Amino acid sequence: MANLHYGFNGLDIGLPVIYSGGFHNYLHTVRLPPHTHQQGVEITYVLKGDACWLLEDGTELFLSGGTLAAVQPDVLHHGQGNIISPCWLFWFTLDLDAADCLVNTPFSAADIAELKRIFKNAGNCVRRAPDHYEFHAEMLIEQLAGMEQPDFLRYASLRNTLCRMIIDTAEVFRSSGATERPGARIAGKAERIMRTRLGRGLNMTDIAEELGLSATGFIKRFKYETGVTPADFFQRIKIEEARRRLTIPRTAITAIAFDLGFSSSQYFASVFKKYTGTTPREYRRKTISACG
Repeated sequence: MANLHYGFNGLDIGLPVIYSGGFHNYLHTVRLPPHTHQQGVEITYVLKGDACWLLEDGTELFLSGGTLAAVQPDVLHHGQGNIISPCWLFWFTLDLDAADCLVNTPFSAADIAELKRIFKNAGNCVRRAPDHYEFHAEMLIEQLAGMEQPDFLRYASLRNTLCRMIIDTAEVFRSSGATERPGARIAGKAERIMRTRLGRGLNMTDIAEELGLSATGFIKRFKYETGVTPADFFQRIKIEEARRRLTIPRTAITAIAFDLGFSSSQYFASVFKKYTGTTPREYRRKTISACG
């Protein structure tokens, strides 16, 4: 598949309430250096893949397929590492202060005032979009592809779809609570996978694939929620289980090491000491002595 890049200016299509927008399916990483949108709040919707916006105050906004992000006017932001990872995304800048923002919209002046309040109160955040949002986004992509042959009916359809998406976006930000923390959902699912496969050759790419994420997106989102990488977390729950088994006197330490997927008892001992400050043998001796 080729890279697709469709951009538009609101004035050009007769919809001044949107300053500009576009769709991109990035097949490779691309640069996204620090920038602001002075004209209004930027709305980004990711259809596929993952993206991360880093704001000037250090806030990270993680987006995965089916999520929306809002970034307020004049907020400096950029892609994490000044890049955008491979993904499909649609974006637009909503200019609710444009003098002629009511033109070709179903909104009244009172509606515009309410939209301003909703988007301002949303702040800089991520929300999950309803399923039908993707339908409108895909319709929009088809309409943008047809802009190469200008036609008043095509422009009318495009304006209609964009207004529908403004309404849906406002509904999402009005009805949702705090910024969605996708890692909370992902971390819980990942932990369940880890705990059922403590003794297997499980790597983080395996988990990411099961969760329908790229390895990079999975690691970023897991760390966002838990504060540690998934690999580190996996080691921690292995050591947690090892400590439990070490309290059983007749269980050989080498058997515990192999059962938990360590390649050798020496490697197990080094990892165990890293997380507990003592060796498995010392831990067993102290634990049994304390109980006895």
